[in-house]
Amino acid sequence: GKGYMIRVATAWSPTVPTVFNGQFTGVPNNGSITYTVGQGYNLLGNPYPSPINATSLIKTNGKLGALYYWSHKVAASGGVYPSNNYASYSLLGGVASANGSAIPNDKIQVGQGFFVNAIGAFDVKFENELRVDAVTTTQFFRSGRENTSTNEVAENHRVWLNLNGKTTGFNQILVGYSSIATNNFDDNVDALMFDTSKTFLYNVLDNKELVIQGKALPFTDTDVVKLGLKVIEAGELEINIQQVDGLFTNQDIFVKDKYSNVIHNLKESAYKFTAEAGTFNDRFELIYKNANQEVLAISTVDLFVKNNDLTIQSNQSAISSIEVFDVLGKLIFTKTGIKSKQFNTNQITANNQALIVKIQLENGEVIV
Repeated sequence: GKGYMIRVATAWSPTVPTVFNGQFTGVPNNGSITYTVGQGYNLLGNPYPSPINATSLIKTNGKLGALYYWSHKVAASGGVYPSNNYASYSLLGGVASANGSAIPNDKIQVGQGFFVNAIGAFDVKFENELRVDAVTTTQFFRSGRENTSTNEVAENHRVWLNLNGKTTGFNQILVGYSSIATNNFDDNVDALMFDTSKTFLYNVLDNKELVIQGKALPFTDTDVVKLGLKVIEAGELEINIQQVDGLFTNQDIFVKDKYSNVIHNLKESAYKFTAEAGTFNDRFELIYKNANQEVLAISTVDLFVKNNDLTIQSNQSAISSIEVFDVLGKLIFTKTGIKSKQFNTNQITANNQALIVKIQLENGEVIV
């Protein structure tokens, strides 16, 4: 029942892939096994020589919260993992670590370690009843939708969202309306983000950062789901739908960007935007009805500074010209004839001073 973290020897090459042949020795476990955990995160492992059912494990041990699996989707760079590498699982379903990685099904493979978020100290019980035939799963993850015992008794309507950068998939989250969920924090349904040190998108509930959020039925298209965003390094990002099920097969899904005054239909395409470094709990909402269609026609401009480069991006009309002033009103930079939706310059000392940027768009709109 105890889980272990394993790393290769320091002498191994960091660049040449090498197979490590691990061996389990001893007598295969059978029967009841108990392992004591404490409040918070604990590392467990499947103790049996057969897969076990993750849903049944959570239900059998009522104080178990979500499960978290190391996926190694993205390798470390300079000793740091640039994006989330933990897949998640609760009674609502599984969530991949990031776009393109596998969504965990309801099977915990032989020899598989996993973190749990324990609700207080108690004894986790593993029983033979949790065990399933090995032929029910040929791998730890699979990319298809999970077919769990929970889904057989619960009504679920779910949306999986990805946060991506230009070259990196940062993380995935799940929002679902279910007969086993309430609108409050449900220990076996809702799941906290396991690693919050990277750029990531999350559900916001009671100031908690959730990777899985369950909401009560019945569903109404006037509901609003608050989304949070943490950005480590300023740049261009996008939010897209990975998959849906239930009523969301035919239901519109919009993201509302309150900073840019844009409502975007995620069923039609990914929503692309720029963001400064920081934490933003008041920028995005997931909504299901666009009651103000004309909002989409409003010209919006994103502006951010990265490594002393000033980048301006128009989401609608092309940029005609820009003027940059200091706080005393002195013109310190000007550029005309841009005729592009994006402009970048490193000719302004942007660090440690307030700047006023006047942007002229080709449609005649002026934004300051």
